[in-house]
Amino acid sequence: MKRLTALLAATLICAGVFAQNRGDLISYQQAFDWSISETEDEVNARIPISLPSWIVNLLVYVDYPVKGYQVSYYTEDAQGNQTTATGLVVIPQNYGCNLPLAAYCHGTVFDRYDVPSYLSGAGDGAEFIIGLALAGAGYMTVMPDYVGLGDGPGFHPYVEANSEAAATIDILRAGRQLASQISVGLNGQVFLTGYSQGGHAAMAAHKDIAANYSSEFQVQYAGPGSGPYDLSGTEFDFLFNDPFYANPEFALYVLATCETVYGNVYNQPTDILVPPYDSLYTADILGQTGMTSWIPANWPTALQPTFYADVQNNPNHPLRQCLAASDVFNWKNKIATDMFYCTNDEQVDYQNSIKTRDVMRGKFKWYEFWYKWQIDAVYQGPFDHFTCVFPALLSTRGEFNDRRAWCFNKMPVGENPTLTAEKVGIEVPNIWQQTLEIDLTAAQQPIVAAALYDFEGMQIQSWSQSELRSGLLSVSRDGKPLGIYALEFQLQDGTTVYAMMNLQDHEVAQPVGSYYPIQPYQWDLETALDLSLLEEQVTGIQLLNAQGKIVRAYTPDIDLQQLLIKRGDLPSGTYEVKVETPTETYFLETILTDKALPANGLLALSPNPMQTLSVLDLSTIEEPVHGIRIISLDGRLIRQFDPKTWNNGKLQIHREDLASGIYLLSVQVGNRILTEKLIVQ
Repeated sequence: MKRLTALLAATLICAGVFAQNRGDLISYQQAFDWSISETEDEVNARIPISLPSWIVNLLVYVDYPVKGYQVSYYTEDAQGNQTTATGLVVIPQNYGCNLPLAAYCHGTVFDRYDVPSYLSGAGDGAEFIIGLALAGAGYMTVMPDYVGLGDGPGFHPYVEANSEAAATIDILRAGRQLASQISVGLNGQVFLTGYSQGGHAAMAAHKDIAANYSSEFQVQYAGPGSGPYDLSGTEFDFLFNDPFYANPEFALYVLATCETVYGNVYNQPTDILVPPYDSLYTADILGQTGMTSWIPANWPTALQPTFYADVQNNPNHPLRQCLAASDVFNWKNKIATDMFYCTNDEQVDYQNSIKTRDVMRGKFKWYEFWYKWQIDAVYQGPFDHFTCVFPALLSTRGEFNDRRAWCFNKMPVGENPTLTAEKVGIEVPNIWQQTLEIDLTAAQQPIVAAALYDFEGMQIQSWSQSELRSGLLSVSRDGKPLGIYALEFQLQDGTTVYAMMNLQDHEVAQPVGSYYPIQPYQWDLETALDLSLLEEQVTGIQLLNAQGKIVRAYTPDIDLQQLLIKRGDLPSGTYEVKVETPTETYFLETILTDKALPANGLLALSPNPMQTLSVLDLSTIEEPVHGIRIISLDGRLIRQFDPKTWNNGKLQIHREDLASGIYLLSVQVGNRILTEKLIVQ
């Protein structure tokens, strides 16, 4: 791709050029205006590796022609000083109604011009296609170059959260101004994504918006991929404790950033690097020339040994404090967020995603399952860092589409042949967790064949026309590894359409407190499902048996927020209640027995209220008791009892330091949990 002239030398077109608020648009110029076929050709030309045909088809396919605009805007640097930055805005044409706004943050580059405003990106420019793929799907897409890259002045502060967040948030603002000036309507929805460094940048922006700008930006969903969210812990260990780390230039880029931002890592390069690497570092890393091939494979040999040892062994080293300041995993996130990852990633430890999920979920009370379960780390396959971007992009785009406000006249008639299954009336979920039952009766024409492919392009199952005549396609998950799959459908007119699915294990909310949506949790004739605390509308409820088969289904023609589930002819056993909302799916466990429990369960606790001592009598319980705990009403563990202290099925509970109030006594019996309120006076 031929480089364009410097953006800041372009003719200033926009109004308000003298304003200097964060996010104000300084200038813009059109960079391209491509038809659908031209956009698809551009995407196809930049796919750098051999991929299965169905992946290529879905990556290349776009719905709309696109226009691209190089923009310059005001933002802040890492120290909070005003500066300027550049980026790219890609706008779908002929959409027919107001557009959702998406931000894509790019991965690590060492040449300041390998960035979106120069129609480039990481992977020898391949990353640029992500902006085309999102805009071509109907999103006005903004792509920041970041501070210090493109035509922005100064040094780029690599994986520095403040400047990444500012550059991303401010290009969203600049994009809105551009839309207003060229008469493009926006619907107010905002989506965030990015990959590698861009995953970290997207999460930094997500965190900053939640803390400071939630009334300005209505973020619907964030889907960062392979990001080093825990820089000071997980990623530090992954990089600095591996002398043969795959991309040692990242370490030197971090050193340069921390010294530039904080000024306390070294006095001169010879303090940290041995010759000749000190001078090469000055020329290429600080100079951002893009030249890094001189770094030795055993990269710590380029460092001064005392410096390297100090960084590894001193948790308060200035470098590690610098990294900690840009950690973006430890905050309360109430917006649906998936961290996409691959297990053979050699550049970013996939445990960053696992840890971020666990820490974010831990910010909520145990019973807020609707918040906990919408934060997830989503496995994409056993792929390396570069390959992982493709399933991550397709997964993210699918999740975006599930949450966007659709415009019913959105498709420009006749401009593009149908490719995706949803466009011919076949609804296939993005996440595949159990046996799939896909309704084919709504398809616009008969389906003559179907096949299931894995990410490597291998066909692993097929169905003939006679097997599809019932109008129901059943896809079992038995024996299939987790990861990305595609369903291919052959229509009667010869058209082939695709749907991508991600096979994942599902998680079940366990009853651990005074409130659980299913009351009682263990029942014999009927039980009540109370979802009145759920903040989303419930669109469907299913009761699943232990094999994952649907045995009951409830639709919105009845009140699904408060539902009475009757036993009928159901056999005893463990069941799961599957709760569906417009954007999420939750699973709750319940046990159906052949014998009703007493109103207060099986727990005999006396006296209750307690003043100094109460006795818990477990002598009538025939199953083994595995644990007894006292839990506060907000879910904190207050006390745990050793089974050795039980005497003939009775446990003495002394008040000791228990403050007055109401607690939950939780007893694990077999595979179930019995609870009783303990009142302390």
